[in-house]
Amino acid sequence: MLSHSPLKQNAMPVKQLSPIITSSHEEKYIELRTKEGRVLSDQQVLKLPSFTGDKSLEKEWKQRSHSIKSLLYHLYKQKPDRVLDLGCGNGWMSFQMARSGAKVTGLDLNMEELNQADQLFGEKVEFIYGDITQELDIGKYDLIVISAALQYFSTPTDLFEKLFSQYLNPNGSVMVMDSPFYLPKEIAGAKQRSNEYYNRLGVPEMANFYHHHTRDSLLKYKVSTLYRQSTIFKALSRLGFVYSSFPVYLINKQ
Repeated sequence: MLSHSPLKQNAMPVKQLSPIITSSHEEKYIELRTKEGRVLSDQQVLKLPSFTGDKSLEKEWKQRSHSIKSLLYHLYKQKPDRVLDLGCGNGWMSFQMARSGAKVTGLDLNMEELNQADQLFGEKVEFIYGDITQELDIGKYDLIVISAALQYFSTPTDLFEKLFSQYLNPNGSVMVMDSPFYLPKEIAGAKQRSNEYYNRLGVPEMANFYHHHTRDSLLKYKVSTLYRQSTIFKALSRLGFVYSSFPVYLINKQ
């Protein structure tokens, strides 16, 4: 279990808007993240995106440190009033966004990490346990950020339709970042690699919750590319420089 420092004054419990998942899914998810070295201490979370954990994850966190620059630049430029961090986990990125002046809400179905997020960052960010696919009374947002989480939704178009119809203001946008998109011919191989990975870690059940998407899921929307790894960035990466390998997309209704 995670331990938490009482950094939040007069801490209140995380707001719960959906029934707590009673299956072993959350337990398996935490087990997986622990084995991957992704369950971090409070002091490690407070330093993110500067990463001080498992050495095998250093490059990934350098990439995330690079990609978040696109997000923060967008926030400072567009100045959205309300932002939803969908799949916020331990809340480190929610807090980074809140420092821009936006009113940020972090939403997730992982109560263990949400409790940690609330203890560490609850003075600046509202954290909610809730299932976005349900009817949640959380108001509307100018920007919804999905970072390293789109793969946990089986059908992106269904998710986007839900967000645009219920949770976004008329001119609101969805930002997708740190999430892989595959060519159709790559899907079968990607699924096989995921199955082998989860089997190797002893949590084969997690393969049922990890989905592989193509960019076709974005075709019906107006998509702006805020970042994409160029040929120059790829060349520099081979020389040891670290840039995010994942695109950053801003998605609006047509």
